[in-house]
Amino acid sequence: MDGWTKRERFFCIVSAILFIACIGMVMLYYNKTETVQLSLKDAGELQKEMGYQPEVSQQEPEDKEPKKIMVHVKGQVRNPGVVVLDEGKRVWDAVKTAGGALDTADLNAVSLALPLRDGQDVYIPAKGEVDNYSQMALAHGTMNEKDSRININTADEDELMKLPGIGPATSKKIIDFREQNGGFKKIEDIKNVPGIGDKKFEQIKDLIDVY
Repeated sequence: MDGWTKRERFFCIVSAILFIACIGMVMLYYNKTETVQLSLKDAGELQKEMGYQPEVSQQEPEDKEPKKIMVHVKGQVRNPGVVVLDEGKRVWDAVKTAGGALDTADLNAVSLALPLRDGQDVYIPAKGEVDNYSQMALAHGTMNEKDSRININTADEDELMKLPGIGPATSKKIIDFREQNGGFKKIEDIKNVPGIGDKKFEQIKDLIDVY
């Protein structure tokens, strides 16, 4: 430095000071960062040791009560009458709830696996009470408990074609109409089906029912 001027020596000293200051600031920054990271890690471990668990918002599923239906069980059962069942139950459930079938019951004439609906009548006939055609109607839940009238709200095409003047085309129209309009409220409503007028209604009115 003997050959340096005062100005050169001054700049050299200032540069050295600035260099040392920069190194110090960098070291201070990394030291703080490491301290913060260690603090966060220590805090997490402390929470685990204390058994702390972060709250997780979980919505408890609501237990919905099954919808109830009322069914009138008649015929060859131990306790005939109105029974209350969960929606989705079947004819066999209604029979069991009514005390079970009697020894005289003809369970082969009834579709025990048929799903129930609110307000339905379930009739269990005695052995030998019904003929083959009536058995078919009972098995599909389409026969009234008092006689062999066809329930036009549930009868299929084959059963509807048993009615006088009702062929494949008209039976399909009957089914389409009830599906589009939510069923028949009274037997006279069948006259709203295309192809069934007053004359044809007079032929079938005593052979059909709605329930």
